[in-house]
Amino acid sequence: MLYFSTVTITTLGYGDIAPVTHRGRMLVALQTLFGIVFIGLFLNSLATPRR
Repeated sequence: MLYFSTVTITTLGYGDIAPVTHRGRMLVALQTLFGIVFIGLFLNSLATPRR
């Protein structure tokens, strides 16, 4: 599960594990969106100058 979540959030998309059920696909879609937002916020915090 941790491997799948890491691959999903980082949008690598190896394709070796894929959800089969509708519920699983919806969960992965939400997890991907969350991951993209989280990584964007993280990169923004790194790029913002500190006082």
